[in-house]
Amino acid sequence: MENLSNIFSLFNLGDNFIKLHSPRTAFAFYPGHKLNLLTEKKEPFSAAELLRHFDSIDLENDLRVTHLTYELGSQFYNFPLDPDCLLAIDIEYTEEEPYLIEPFYQEGYVSSLESPSYDRYQRAFNKGYHELVEGNCYQFNLTFQTNLGLGGKWDAEQLAACLWEDPKRRSAYAHLTYLPIWNKTLLSNSPECLFQMQQSQKDIEKWNLWAMPIKGTWPLEEQLTLQELEEDHKNRGELDMITDLLRNDLNKIDIPCAKVIVRRDLLKVPGLLHQYSLVALKLSKKVSLSKIISAIFPGGSITGAPKKNVIKILRELENRERRFYCGSTLLTRGGRLAASINIRTAEVDLERFSLNYQSGGGITLLSQVDDEFDEMQAKSESFLQPFLKLLPGGPRQFRPQNSHSNLYFS
Repeated sequence: MENLSNIFSLFNLGDNFIKLHSPRTAFAFYPGHKLNLLTEKKEPFSAAELLRHFDSIDLENDLRVTHLTYELGSQFYNFPLDPDCLLAIDIEYTEEEPYLIEPFYQEGYVSSLESPSYDRYQRAFNKGYHELVEGNCYQFNLTFQTNLGLGGKWDAEQLAACLWEDPKRRSAYAHLTYLPIWNKTLLSNSPECLFQMQQSQKDIEKWNLWAMPIKGTWPLEEQLTLQELEEDHKNRGELDMITDLLRNDLNKIDIPCAKVIVRRDLLKVPGLLHQYSLVALKLSKKVSLSKIISAIFPGGSITGAPKKNVIKILRELENRERRFYCGSTLLTRGGRLAASINIRTAEVDLERFSLNYQSGGGITLLSQVDDEFDEMQAKSESFLQPFLKLLPGGPRQFRPQNSHSNLYFS
């Protein structure tokens, strides 16, 4: 097995990437124990200790990457979890350096593609829509898996090169973490911010915190204007609902003071156009990180509203773990904390030569099943396009136009 200390992370800083390496500590946390990723030793551990662990992070001095899985939110709401359900990974690094994304030289290829069927999606959609009609929720974010088989030679840095060789394909929260203990790579091209924090320049005893929920998806080539998006009542209502949910979540942290700075604006990401809002507030430095995380995690944009009801509904509709997808990655560096929502995110098993990708969208009473299915597939293609070019015979459409069927190539 490769040296377990060879854990590393890559992060997009806008003009360039950085590489974090040489971990001082690295742990994976579960409902009843933690695993040392450098020694493979297990130790007893509790959810309460995990919250205290978050509070031990030195936000002003640490160089640290913390991955929260979506299932941590179920822990916060006291839903039952399997003892082996991964809740979080926390890595304290000692070194960082600039990292250049190398040109992609094809040594690996994609051997197969398996996407969710329309019929299966429609069944879950209809069950969830019934919950909307019954008034049990106002919006739910329904997601499904797509699986790629990999062949040839792949490693974490080749995955990075394949996805990010073209600078136009790099999203604001693009990042990667390689975990040699499992020979797995977390690969994210997320455009979405759960929250960011940095010290206030006007008051050193306070943090500035802001969050940026994203809802609504359109093909980038349509070149829609903000006015045209404003007239899309379904997507406008979807964003407004989640913006208000997030503002309420933020107000649970400290004195209620969260303000919507931007109600609706355009966000261009690789291949797609979204709308976003910006919500901000000031926090006392006495407020703990665990209080912030437990108040707003998981993000409302990838659950729905009301959050607790929707998490319960989605557990039944999806019947699987989302894991890193729809969780969050926190980068603590230079007195600043940036936390993404891990959409456009894949988990790559380099031992089993598989790439697991998940995507979905928000469903409201105004949703149409065909439109929502197409949006889910468009989000998959947005991320997977560089990999689909490596299918035998060259690039193919992710899903044939006007066809609701599984794809499988071998």
